Amino acid sequence: MAKIRVNKPGSAMDSGSIVSTQSNPYSGGQKVLHVGPDFQKQGADTFVNGQDVSTGGSVAPWKTLWLYNNASTVAWVALGSATIATPPTSFATGIPLQPNSWTMLSSGENSFIQTSAATVGLYVANDDTTCRESN
Repeated sequence: MAKIRVNKPGSAMDSGSIVSTQSNPYSGGQKVLHVGPDFQKQGADTFVNGQDVSTGGSVAPWKTLWLYNNASTVAWVALGSATIATPPTSFATGIPLQPNSWTMLSSGENSFIQTSAATVGLYVANDDTTCRESN
């Protein structure tokens, strides 16, 4: 016959066990606190706002880009190392952006961006992440 263990509310784990579960140096586990993106202000603006890049624009390489498609249809974005001649319209020319939702991309080595519609807002996140090679 199996035993059934009943825990009273609030007594399932003591705080020491919780700390040990969240961060265990012997297993390599570390605590992580995700607070969301820190969006950059555009130019001399004193507030964060989306940038319309439907006619093309430039971005700094290796930046984290957040795009919001404020339409009920799929939009497209293209990234390139040179000025993009025509707006993206398909998988052959761009990356799809889901309707009414956020998409996060890295600009990588690219420095130019263009979206298929003015309903897509571009936000650039401050990201001080650095990549190190471990030995």
